[in-house]
Amino acid sequence: MLYAAWTGQFLGDLALGGYLSGFVGAIVMTPVAYFVERRPSGPPALVSFLPAFWLLVPGALGLIGVTEYLGKDALAGVQDFLGAVGSMVAIGLGVLCGYPLYRSLARTLGWLHELESG
Repeated sequence: MLYAAWTGQFLGDLALGGYLSGFVGAIVMTPVAYFVERRPSGPPALVSFLPAFWLLVPGALGLIGVTEYLGKDALAGVQDFLGAVGSMVAIGLGVLCGYPLYRSLARTLGWLHELESG
């Protein structure tokens, strides 16, 4: 899961830049979490999903923004903090887009009836 999230974030950074890299990472990790859940010994999707989600959350950027805001450079701190908030929104939207992606892949692979029955 962590590799899937990191790879998606890395490729998203190359293609779309830093702020949207979390969006791409979340889109990649969400279907992977549900595919892992389908394995006989796979943990529930939420269990494997959470560590990858926290890998994507840019907590350090938010902390840097608060530190700069309280320190000498308030404008840079506000900019960093708003960037962190924007990244978190992008990650949340990526998760919301990743689940329908998984559902459509499951439908394509014929797994949908299993998903709806149990």
